[in-house]
Parts: sequence; C-alpha cells; structure tokens
Amino acid sequence: MEVISNGTKLKKIDNEPEKYIDKNENLGTNVSEKHVPKLSSTQLKKNPSVVAEKKLQKKECDENEVKGESDENEVKGESDENEEKDESDKSEEKGEEKVSILKNPDFSDDEKLNKDDANEKYKSGDYEGALKIWKRGLKSINYVLSKHEELNSEKLYEFKKMHSTYCSNIAQGHLKLSQYSECVKYSLLAKEHDKLNVKIYFRLAKGYFMLGKYDDAIHVLNEGIKINNDTALINLLQVVKRKKLIYLQKEKNTMRFIFQKLEEKSIIETDKKNENTFFNNIFSFICLFLMYVYSLFASLSNYFSHIIKKQKMIKKDK
Repeated sequence: MEVISNGTKLKKIDNEPEKYIDKNENLGTNVSEKHVPKLSSTQLKKNPSVVAEKKLQKKECDENEVKGESDENEVKGESDENEEKDESDKSEEKGEEKVSILKNPDFSDDEKLNKDDANEKYKSGDYEGALKIWKRGLKSINYVLSKHEELNSEKLYEFKKMHSTYCSNIAQGHLKLSQYSECVKYSLLAKEHDKLNVKIYFRLAKGYFMLGKYDDAIHVLNEGIKINNDTALINLLQVVKRKKLIYLQKEKNTMRFIFQKLEEKSIIETDKKNENTFFNNIFSFICLFLMYVYSLFASLSNYFSHIIKKQKMIKKDK
C-alpha cells in the first residue's frame, strides 16, 4: 500500500509495466494513472492545492482571452490603416499614371484618334456624341494643367493650345444644339489660352447674338476684327448691327404703342369724368327744384288752411 499526499491509499499491483508510470502533478508523486481513483467534488473542494491550481488556471484563461481580444483589435486596426494606405497609394499611382500617359509622346496619337472620332460624329450630325468625346479629353487636359509645375514650358504651351481647341469645339457643339449659354461659357474658356483664333471670336459673338446680347456681340466682333480682318466676322457684325436696329425700332414702336394706349385711356377716363359731372349737375338741379316745389307746396297748403279756418270762424259769428 502506498499513501498519497492527500491521504488516499492505493494498492500497488505487481508486475506493473513502467510505461503506465507517470508523474501526476496534482498529487505530487509517481503513480500509475490506472490506479489513481477519481476524487469526488467534495474532496477536491476540501483540497486547498487543487482549488488554488483551478483558480490559477481560470485566471490564466481569462488573461489569454483578454490578450486575444486585444491582439485581434490591434490586428484589425493595423489592417484598416493598411487598407487606407493602400487606397491613398492607389489614387496617387493613378494620378501619376495619368500624368505619365499624357506626358508620353504617344498620347498625341491617341488624342488625334479621339479627335477624329469626335469629328466624324460631328459631321454625321451626332453632336451629343462628339461633345462626350471632347469633354472626356478636356477633363484629362485640365488634370494635366492642374499639375503644370511638372511640365516644361514647351509641354505646357502644347496642352494650353489643346485646351483652347477642345473648348472651341465644345462651344461649336453646343451652338449646333442651340445651347447658347454653354456656347458662350466654353468660348470664353477657349479665349483664355488663344486670343488669336478667329473661330473663337465668331462662336462667342454668335452665342451672345442668339441670346439677344447685341452690345456684347458687337464688342467681341470688333475685338476679333482688330486681330484679324476676317470676312466672317465682318458679315456677322453687319447682321448683328442690323438686328440691333430692328430690335431698337421694334422697342421704340412698342413704347410708342404703350404710350398711345395710355393717352387714349386717359382721354376716355376724362370724357367719362366729364359725362359724370354733367349728369351730376343735372341731378343736383332736379333735386333742388323738387325741394323748392315741396317747400312752395307746403307754404301754399298752410296759407289755404289758414284762410279756410278764418272763413269758418266768420260764419259762426254771424
């Protein structure tokens, strides 16, 4: 018989193989696992070493769980930061890629193809399709011009020229679609980087003309004629001036008609007023006359009644 540290007695069996002998950490001695009896819950609770070990194990489990949660939060935070960083890197790479593409000499070939496609659509009457291509190209050009510090003077001049060309074409597309405000808008943008292009002055003036802004149209045409004495500008200037004269004449006639109507209205009102005055005078006169007749009748009635009474009194005296 062997005695374990907690007081449990074990019966040792002879010829026990050594492989079943193991060290039991809970009991603190070498015993066979087969011959260790299962302790009841009351015995385990009474054993202070077992209780202390269970508390220690529970504490370690709680610490491991807390540590695991904190590790997960740290990993999640790091993953979010990495995702944001990746997105910013992608946007920067995209912007750099866009600039590098536009700086590439082959871009001029792509731009020429897009321009040819837009011109084909414009010639076939698909003005909206042409505008989409031109505006898509203009968006890329505007992006490059926003990074003008990265371009040399030659490239910067080239892109400014392209910007003016695209804006002028877009203005023409809007002019064909009778969108005159947009035509004026893009013509002014085109004029910023190219002040010598006759087409820009023509389209800008025509936009103003169709909006009824004749003075602005005349100013733009005179400015363009000073730069280039172009026949189209001169002809349009004559049309605008003639239209302005017609407009002013119509406006003058309209104002004259309005004043004439106002005068007629005042005359009619005066006549009506005079007529009303005449009738009012007659009515007043009739009222006065009737009042006079009434007063006369009342006086005569009193006089005759007095005479009749006097005659009656004389007869009674006789």
